[in-house]
Amino acid sequence: MASVTDSIRAVNSDNYALLKLAAFAYVFFFLFELTTTSGTQTASGAANTAQSPFHINLVQIAVLSFLYSGFCSIIMNNRISQSVVTLPPFDPLKILSVCAKCTVVALPYLAIGIPIVIYAQSFFHFEGVVQLIAISIIELILVAIVITAIICFSREFKIKDSYNFKRLMSGFPDVLVYTFVAIVLLSLFNAFVGVPILWLAYSFFDVGPVFRYASFFLITMNLAYLADYCGQLSFDIEDREEM
Repeated sequence: MASVTDSIRAVNSDNYALLKLAAFAYVFFFLFELTTTSGTQTASGAANTAQSPFHINLVQIAVLSFLYSGFCSIIMNNRISQSVVTLPPFDPLKILSVCAKCTVVALPYLAIGIPIVIYAQSFFHFEGVVQLIAISIIELILVAIVITAIICFSREFKIKDSYNFKRLMSGFPDVLVYTFVAIVLLSLFNAFVGVPILWLAYSFFDVGPVFRYASFFLITMNLAYLADYCGQLSFDIEDREEM
């Protein structure tokens, strides 16, 4: 049985864990800042730099999704292979290679799944909370399928493993349920760890670069926990496939 506590312990006990997380978070933060629109033009032609600090554009979503997918996949592989290290090495070529493969793994599922989700939503003729819950469930199923495919790929970094539909269909219900549970537990964990960090960053530096970097550090740390947890789920998927 996968354990969030084990994942937190595994990540935090890695050699120089905080330093590695801080370094990876800085890379992601730097690329985020690099692709941030500096401002918009007013009618008079003057630059308007009053932009929300949480504004995010499609380029940033694509870049961060690309990099974080490889970051998480390597952590999953380290857990599956029972490596003595948990976090990825500082090897840009390996990380970018895994990122590219993860993109190849995820895109077909998203290309097929997103139109299906949109089509399914057209049949909803009710409003309010019920509709929101129904749409969320369908979207979560798609996300769980993509995560399961990445978990299967992360065993040996072989793209063909992500298209093992027998393993995928037998494993994604567990991924759907247990990943949701893990996110809830990590949210509780961050209520005691993440919120105070962000509060301190906001108190001393307001909502600026330091606050955004602190946010990226927490996102990177929590994704590392979640990736290690998904690596543990790989063993559950394998056991279920053999049943």
